[in-house]
Amino acid sequence: MGSFGKSATIHQVGVLGGGLMGGGIAYVTAARGKLPVRVKDINNGGLNQALKFSWQRLTEQVKRKRISVQERARQMMLILGTLDYKGLEKTQIIVEAVFEDLVLKPNMVQEVEAMTLNEVAFVSNTSSLPIHKIAEFAKYPERIIGLHYFITSLLHYFITSLLHYFIT
Repeated sequence: MGSFGKSATIHQVGVLGGGLMGGGIAYVTAARGKLPVRVKDINNGGLNQALKFSWQRLTEQVKRKRISVQERARQMMLILGTLDYKGLEKTQIIVEAVFEDLVLKPNMVQEVEAMTLNEVAFVSNTSSLPIHKIAEFAKYPERIIGLHYFITSLLHYFITSLLHYFIT
């Protein structure tokens, strides 16, 4: 087996994009990973969509008596939104869930690298773009990871597996 280098402890996860995928990633990270998540979007509508997604899923769990109202509030407090990169400076892992655009995604990599610690792992949720093209102008191309979430039912499995890998 090969070496993956030293493992890192995850204290916070960043999600770029508050749409359906970004909202789902934020929800699973907070609800299952029990980690704080900061969602960055370009407008309040995207942030509201991400928060609404989590609220709806957690409310379903309250109705089914799987969690308490207090637990729903605790999990919702783990998800914060921002319109800029503030609060992501010390994030260990950032998952982007934005449009499939080969100009946008590499620009996001550069923006993230400019404002974060150099240990950040940048996870692209691309379904069609080559990772080497997204990482082409990165300072740390070895920290760019491709991981696509195909359907929401698999979202939990992929995020918890990824978090487990980075946490252990």
